[in-house]
This record gives sequence, C-alpha cells and structure tokens, in this order.
Amino acid sequence: MKKNLWMLGMAVAALASCTESEVVDVPESRVIGFDPFVEKHTRAVQNISTVDQINYFNVFGYHADFTTEDDGTITPGTFEEEFRNTYVKLTTANESSYWLNEQAGYWEANQLFRFAAYTNGSNEEKLTATYNPSEDILKITGYEVTDASVDNPAEKPDLLAAISGDRKTTSVTGNTDVVFNFRHMLAKVTLVLYNNSTNMDLHYHTLSVAEVYKKGDCNMRYNEGNIVTTWNSLSESSAFSYGTEIIVPHPTVGSATHTTHEVDFYMIPQSSDKTLTFSTHQVDANGNVAYDKNYTTNLSISSALKSGETDITWQAGHHYRYIINLGETGHTISFNVSGINGWVTDINESGGTDNSDYITLNLTETTSN
Repeated sequence: MKKNLWMLGMAVAALASCTESEVVDVPESRVIGFDPFVEKHTRAVQNISTVDQINYFNVFGYHADFTTEDDGTITPGTFEEEFRNTYVKLTTANESSYWLNEQAGYWEANQLFRFAAYTNGSNEEKLTATYNPSEDILKITGYEVTDASVDNPAEKPDLLAAISGDRKTTSVTGNTDVVFNFRHMLAKVTLVLYNNSTNMDLHYHTLSVAEVYKKGDCNMRYNEGNIVTTWNSLSESSAFSYGTEIIVPHPTVGSATHTTHEVDFYMIPQSSDKTLTFSTHQVDANGNVAYDKNYTTNLSISSALKSGETDITWQAGHHYRYIINLGETGHTISFNVSGINGWVTDINESGGTDNSDYITLNLTETTSN
C-alpha cells in the first residue's frame, strides 16, 4: 500500500508542470516501478554489507513497434526512450523499503520493450554508459578499478550489469515483472594467507600484483538468449597494491593447526600471467621480530585449466583463490591455485548453488488501489 502511494506520488510529481488547461490521464497501473525485493518475494532487500552491498542501480529502457515473422523473428521499428541512465536508489522510510527512481516510466500497448541496467557495487555514481536497444548492447566506457586496503576492500569493489531480454506487451496493464539477473563484470582474485607457526604471529605486507590493466571498456550483449561479456581498450597498466599490513595470528594451543586471512582484489578480466610480490616477518609473544623475507611468484592459472584449454585469462564472474602457505621451519613457501570456481554468493541463504552468482532485482508494474 505504501509503495502504491509512493508511486502515485511520483506520477503526480511528474505531471505537476502541466498547465490548468491540459487534461492528462495516466493510470497508475501503467507505471513501471521497481520491486524492493531480491529474488524471494517473502523477504525485503538486504542492506548487504561491505563489497556485496547493492543500494542503487541505473536503468535504460526503450520501446518500439515490432513485427513478428512466421519463423518467430522479431523486427523492431524505431525505438523510443523510456529511461536513460536513470538513477534508482534503495530507500527506507517508515519501516518500508522501496526503489526511488529519478523519473517515472510507463507501459505502452503492443510494443517491444528492452531494458538494461548496471550498478557499481556500493558506489552511488553514474558511469559513462550507453545502451543500444537495436543491437541489445550495454556499453560502459572507461571503467577504472582502484587499489585495495583493509578498511576499504576497494573504492570500486564490483561492477554488475544486466540485460532483461525482449518484453512484448499487448496492453498497458497486466504486464508481469521485468527481471534483471545481474552478472559480475569483474574477476575476483583472493589470496588466502596462511600461518602455520605454533607460537609466532605472521605479518604480511606490501602485497602487489605487477602490470595490471586498471581501465577498460565493458560490453554486455544479449544474443538470442545468451549474455556475452567482453572487455576491450585496456589501459592504465601499473601495480595493483594492497597497501595495509596484515597480521595473521598463530593458532591457539589445542585448536587448528593453522590460521588464515583472505585478501580480495577485483580485476578487469585480463591475462593472469602476473607477478605477485610481498614481504613477511614473524613476531613472537615478547614482540621480537624475526625472519624478514621477500617473495615473488606468478599468478598464472595455467596449472588449473582443463585438458586442452590454453586461455589463462581471468574471466568475468569467476573467483580465483590462491593459497600462500608459509611453513614455520625454513619459511618454505608453496603456491597452488585452488580451482576455478564460479563466483557464488548465497545472499538469500537458499542453500542452492544454481545461479547463485546472480543478484536478482525485479522491475515491476504497480497496481492501483
């Protein structure tokens, strides 16, 4: 009810500039609204913390006349704009949550609608983005990632995007939800830092990945039911650093044989043939420092590829976990790529794994009272 009243208010505000002599009749049931739920309609949107937080997105929307051939091929006419990089923010008031958008949009009868959206993680900003509905391509130009730290895992921690696919209407009312299945456009690289010492804390510092491309153009295309993502025009190659010192304490007596700490980097998809360097030292219970060491290794995923595969590119939406295991005696170091896993975040705690790397937002039509 509160959402309906809010959407009605949006429609009224949009019409406030009309003169007294104008008669405008836009039924509320035509309004394209934003559902404040993530996938499960029994739970409100979670204010997801840290790097997985989503509290806004920007949407594009167009519609056109269309013809359908005998073989089912759809030929659209000239597209008209409904939304263009329109800011939509998750807003909470009076114990209710709703998506507050900059402008209202309305369904049209007998039209082909196409929608696209993106969100830059927790950052409330509009990117340089365009959407071509004729080719069904969303393009984000000049996207740039930044270095990471403990307090702020990354200034721009994640880039998500989605294209809805074709929506054909027969009426201005009765239209079902338009679902956005957001996909990760970046690759996630995690360093799992081990401490196997029985009595000394292990300090990691100056972790740095050399010659990383930090800027590029992202393209998402909807192609006959398949989403295709590509990156090009990569530039701004420099070291990607995790500048804050990390302390991995030694295991408590009688507990596990090791302790770990994870460090995350979000990378533009590119070759994994990168050099990782870092330094360590150990500190005992009395504060004595020992075993200052420097290390270097290569992050190539070649050893984890399936038979016959040769592409060592970090892929968008994949989570690559590297193990750094420092032993107590001789300070021996070994590296392993712990598989190439799909990027899974079970936000709704459904217990499933299928499509759990998608974050679903529903674009819905409101109904009148």
